[in-house]
Amino acid sequence: MIYDELEVKRIVNNVVEKNNCYLLDVIINQRGSKLFIKVVADNMKGIDLNTLTSITNELRDSHEFNEVVHLDYELEVTSPGVDWPLREYRDFYKHIGREIEIFHNLPDCKSPELGKLVDVDIDGIIVETKGGENKKYLYSEIDHGRVKLRW
Repeated sequence: MIYDELEVKRIVNNVVEKNNCYLLDVIINQRGSKLFIKVVADNMKGIDLNTLTSITNELRDSHEFNEVVHLDYELEVTSPGVDWPLREYRDFYKHIGREIEIFHNLPDCKSPELGKLVDVDIDGIIVETKGGENKKYLYSEIDHGRVKLRW
């Protein structure tokens, strides 16, 4: 590896935050002398195409980014998508009202639990189960959640 991965992530994070978003992941793969860099970013309302384009352009035009990478690279800046695992407040927040699956580590409940995401707070989430019961899950009890897609 002839690039500094932590420095790449630091630069990417700065550009993402400058665009009022937060960084979810930076995935770097090297094949031969070419790098494939995938940046996953979001914001509390859901990131739009203009913001993704702005982040892409700022990174491509960044002297600092190009100096640290200093290899031929392909850059992809994307949103997390509906199949991204939900793990913390900001992940769950924008999905209030949607049906979700909760994968958890509680021994006395089935996992995954399917229900409607009713509320999100600093400690956890509230899900209305199929039986109409509101069940609170602490983030520490949740492995991850997923938005349930209806086809």
